[in-house]
Amino acid sequence: GTEEYLSRMYDIPLYSALMSVKAAGQIGKTVFSPMTQVRNVSTASFFALASGLIGGRVSLTDSFKLMADDIFPSKFISAADVAKKMEDRIARGVVDQNIEVNEIKTILEKAKDGKFTMSALVNSPIVKKAFDLYQGGDNVWKIYADDFYQDALGTAFKYVTPAQKAKGLKGDAAIRENIIDWYRTVGKQTDVADELVGSNAKIAQIDEALKTATPATKQSLLNQKENLVQQFKDIKDISAYLVTNTIPTYSKVPAIIKNIRNLPLGNFVAFPAEILRTSAHLIEIGARELTSTNPFIRQMGARRLVGAASVFGGTGAIISEAAEKITGVTS
Repeated sequence: GTEEYLSRMYDIPLYSALMSVKAAGQIGKTVFSPMTQVRNVSTASFFALASGLIGGRVSLTDSFKLMADDIFPSKFISAADVAKKMEDRIARGVVDQNIEVNEIKTILEKAKDGKFTMSALVNSPIVKKAFDLYQGGDNVWKIYADDFYQDALGTAFKYVTPAQKAKGLKGDAAIRENIIDWYRTVGKQTDVADELVGSNAKIAQIDEALKTATPATKQSLLNQKENLVQQFKDIKDISAYLVTNTIPTYSKVPAIIKNIRNLPLGNFVAFPAEILRTSAHLIEIGARELTSTNPFIRQMGARRLVGAASVFGGTGAIISEAAEKITGVTS
């Protein structure tokens, strides 16, 4: 296919050298640029703002500390604890490689032929730290968003709606119904919602059976219930869905865009593609959240849409005007 054809182009020495020069230029403008390093971590904050992730729910300082501990480990830090926290986020796709960093590394990996020293440079300890810092500038905001969503969703799913009260639902039963409602109305994952509905019905049947169960059968029923309940226990998957669909994520880049980066023309094509995808999702997810019967989910939707409107419409003009006033330089 197209990817295979473009990959074969790297066998041509001139093309390989040209792509290496392109990657070198990209490194100089991003990873090796102190100004871009600062801009990367500061402007990434707009992704959190666009989703309305502001307030006192979680600590941004904790996110920065986790990222710093991962990049700069020391004897005073539990490496196992940091690794466990990061591996969980990596497994769920929350923490991903920075899009620009991944694009550079992919080009260099394909361009190297054993003689090209740029790849060796990228793998040197000092340069790897520079790459880690640049990548960490993105990841710190993804970690913050993940923590924020988990906290907000935990509160939202514990809420008992008037309709649930009328049916006598409370506690874990209400939480399960709220999770099902999220998958149906916000996630639009009908297959998951239907599967959870079936599991919820089985849990209700087991609860009834437990009322008359004998000691010999009770433990078996409890084990069956625990297995079914586990499907509702982890809200981390829902948090990961929200993070990866509202913040640029390399693993979500379409194949056609990944192929375009193999051309000598164009610069960091994956990032603008992700901006378009996540911008559309911000509006779509926010609108879906507003249709939820859960007031906390509706609040998340309102915050998301207000945040998106602020970032898309007003933030640029405000920053531009402020910069002109501070510097005295006008357009």
